[in-house]
Amino acid sequence: MSRYALPPMTAVSAMNLSSFATVAAAPSASFHLRHNLADTGSGAQAAPYCQSPDIIQSDMPVLNPHLVLPASDCWAQAYNAAPVGDLNYYYVRGRNHSGVAVSPQVSFFALPAQLIPWPSLWGRPIPTLDGQTRASVGRIEPGEVGVTPTPFRWIPAPLPATSSFHTLVAMSTASSAAAAAPVVHTLADMAALLTSTPGLAINQLTCLDADNGPWLVRLGLKVPAELTDMQPITLLLSGCGLHGATVGVLGDTFTAGRQTLQLAPQVPPDGTVIGFSAELEPGYDGSITIQVWPGARPPADGATLTLQAMYPVPQDLVAQAARRGTLAPAGRHLSALGITPRALSPLGEVTISFSRG
Repeated sequence: MSRYALPPMTAVSAMNLSSFATVAAAPSASFHLRHNLADTGSGAQAAPYCQSPDIIQSDMPVLNPHLVLPASDCWAQAYNAAPVGDLNYYYVRGRNHSGVAVSPQVSFFALPAQLIPWPSLWGRPIPTLDGQTRASVGRIEPGEVGVTPTPFRWIPAPLPATSSFHTLVAMSTASSAAAAAPVVHTLADMAALLTSTPGLAINQLTCLDADNGPWLVRLGLKVPAELTDMQPITLLLSGCGLHGATVGVLGDTFTAGRQTLQLAPQVPPDGTVIGFSAELEPGYDGSITIQVWPGARPPADGATLTLQAMYPVPQDLVAQAARRGTLAPAGRHLSALGITPRALSPLGEVTISFSRG
């Protein structure tokens, strides 16, 4: 591998539990971008949904990316996609799961971290190194992996106080024109976009030093004003390898009903889910903080803490949600929270990973 190749990072394990077009386009179903390393594209897509290994950051252009990034050892790796403070180059890869050759176009977006990555927040696509608003991958035969030959070039602006890291989004389309972000007006459509859209990849993973606690992570929580089917949002928190760490969640803004978004500090045992429900309203604009205090010993190398936003699917829409593939197997956890189990669909998730060395 050349000196321009990306340094390998430990693979992220799958968790159990204008020149800018104004017409939105649907993500391509044929050029598959993975949710996580375990996502094979051969069946129902499963959580985590926001740990895509196919959004790849580099400090400099990669020599022969079409040879380096699809290689089996690289394909099996997830890389730290967080931008450096200066100039960043991003590549996007995917696999053709259709039965015919495709020539996909890929757009790339970056925004301050949002628990629910609504497309209305994505902003303008980031241009490629040669100034285009999308990258043409070229002809990809059935079963082959394709990579954007020209990277997206990005110098991130300073983050606002409400976000500690970035949300990264890649979208493939079959159109030759640069596409605006999809239009989403309902919770059901947001759930479908997140969970069952093969042409969409989202990375909302932030890595922290396991030996440098306590830790504080901030991210936005917004609800578009145009949303038409608002339901209570359930926030679920789960961890693995935290070694007795105490975790709390706190919002910075009261809801219209004067509710505080808060999960009191507690020690969640591995493999359990804790959480609460919030009556958010269309137009809600706030942020939440996840605070973690180490236990008797620091979190394990590779420990994770994931916060999910879910919505309870109305009974008359459960069959439709099942057909769209958006139902999550999280209902069994709700009785422990004092909530009557209901069908749930994910809207967004953020994972905090702890590492050392």
